[in-house]
Order: sequence, then structure tokens, then C-alpha cells
Amino acid sequence: SIGGHFGLRDETRGHIALNTSFNKLRASDNINAKYYRLGAEAEYFIDRLTIGGAIGTLHVIASDEDETDSGELNYFKGLVRYYIRDNLKIEGSFGVKTEGESGEVDYTHLLAEYGFNDRPITLFTRWNGLFIEDSDGDEIDTHQFLVGFKMNFGGAQHSTIKTNDRRYFADKCLFENVVAIC
Repeated sequence: SIGGHFGLRDETRGHIALNTSFNKLRASDNINAKYYRLGAEAEYFIDRLTIGGAIGTLHVIASDEDETDSGELNYFKGLVRYYIRDNLKIEGSFGVKTEGESGEVDYTHLLAEYGFNDRPITLFTRWNGLFIEDSDGDEIDTHQFLVGFKMNFGGAQHSTIKTNDRRYFADKCLFENVVAIC
């Protein structure tokens, strides 16, 4: 996978950016998928609160040994982030992807992150939910729970979570699972 942000950021006011990514999934020798994504995103900073959103399109090409199928998915995501302290944040998002009459995918996440003063490590816990409903009304729900740590390098290693979030395009644009959007 590869992705990137191209935009403008003011760490006191917010950011606006275009983002893109390419992802390739190989499930076996015979099953492959490619995902091309192009989107726009924005965040607005209000003291300890951040509100944001993203909108874009995802082109999918999936193939197995018998056939190749492709389609377009459009997505929208809203984000709310609150800093209880500069080194303690909570965050949530909700998004929707649609493929015309073929169904809908709802996705969400909840995150808590804690940073140690003047240390390059932060601890986090995150829940990702993915809720798929196809055109026949069939539903598939997945839940992913993550607990871990992040290492910051360079100038970011001595900054707070709030400063790093507002100074850098830190969120990755790659897929945490097959159908998640950054």
C-alpha cells in the first residue's frame, strides 16, 4: 500500500487536503484485489475540539481465477476529536460508503490515546466497526479491537499528542482492514 496527503495546514486553525492511496490485496494465488482512492479532507480546530470530514471515491478491481469485477464506491466520513489534556485524547468517526443499488457499508471507530510527557511513546486503544448490508438485505458486522503503542521520531518525539495531531498529516491513508477509509 502507498498513500499521501497534499494540502495546507495551519496548526492553529485546521487543514484542507487532497489524499490518495493505492492498495493491493492478495488473498491467495488466485484471488487479488486492487483499490485506488482519491478524496478530500478537512479539519477545523476549536480550542481542545477538532471536527473534520472526508469525502471521496474508491475504485475497486477484484479478480479470481474465473473472472474480474470492478466497481466504484463513494464515501463520506465525519470525525470528532477532543483533547482532555494535551497528552490525552478521545476520538470517534462515522462513515458511509455506497455503491449505488448494490448496498452500503457503514464504518466507525472509537479511540483513546495517552502520551507521556517528553517521551516519544504514546499508548492507545481503538475499536473499529464495519457494518455491511448488500442489496439483498444480508448483513455482515465486524469488530476489530486494537491496543498498542506509537513511537514518534524527529521533532514529534518531544511534542504532545495535540501538537503532533495539529502540526502533521499524521493519520495514515492506507487501509487498516480491507475496506476502511482513513
